[in-house]
Amino acid sequence: QVDGVTLEGVTPIRQAVVSHFASHFKAIRVERPGVDNLVFKRLNQLESSSLNKPFSEEEVKAAVWDCDSYKSP
Repeated sequence: QVDGVTLEGVTPIRQAVVSHFASHFKAIRVERPGVDNLVFKRLNQLESSSLNKPFSEEEVKAAVWDCDSYKSP
């Protein structure tokens, strides 16, 4: 039964099932904020070059030793 009406036959039942689930899963257009007009801070040359420097053995050791004993590094 759909809305109190008994459906008979494959096609009407198939249409009712498709309609039911389509109404639950249809895409609803929602207005979302964008980032098009935002001005982000930029890194200067010194800051950006420091992102690509190799790390030292001391830094690796400190990171590993700072890990919780129940977690892998």
